[in-house]
Amino acid sequence: MNRNRVLKIILKVVLIIAIIYFIVLPFSNWFIGYHGYEKEKMRRNSWGNIAESKYRNAFVEKLDFKSNLKIDSFQIFIEKGFKWGNFSSNKTSFNFEESKFPYQISHTDRTDNNDVVYSFIENQKFDSIDEHHTVFLKKPILNDTLIMRITKLRLIEINGTNKLIQDSIGYIKVYQKK
Repeated sequence: MNRNRVLKIILKVVLIIAIIYFIVLPFSNWFIGYHGYEKEKMRRNSWGNIAESKYRNAFVEKLDFKSNLKIDSFQIFIEKGFKWGNFSSNKTSFNFEESKFPYQISHTDRTDNNDVVYSFIENQKFDSIDEHHTVFLKKPILNDTLIMRITKLRLIEINGTNKLIQDSIGYIKVYQKK
């Protein structure tokens, strides 16, 4: 009799621990991890992924470009600015009543192996630009040709310490066909 009682108590404790471990902790981690960082309040970018932009109904127009180098994986286009949904990064919100810049230029940020980076160099031509070099536009129109730098990243060892070296290896001219 006493043995059955001890087994029931042990079983209840194990069940409570399992519920906490498999249900409560993952849910609280998801909730705090997503909402704790207020991810639904930040403006997002497709980072050159046209398929994602079209999936989110943000895609507006692909831009044309020319480069002095052969570029295989570079994409650049205009899309509507968007935010993630309240409970999922798969949902999209276009709630920008206060924004003067409802459009943005989305481009491939870097190559797949992260050794080449693309960045704009003439920031004064933009309506607005943020700290991550996302270009915001009042209208989905480019008034001028934009210039981007192609930078090759490499690590070299100097006195036992790795240093990141950035070499400008080319340029991209971005324009919109009228």
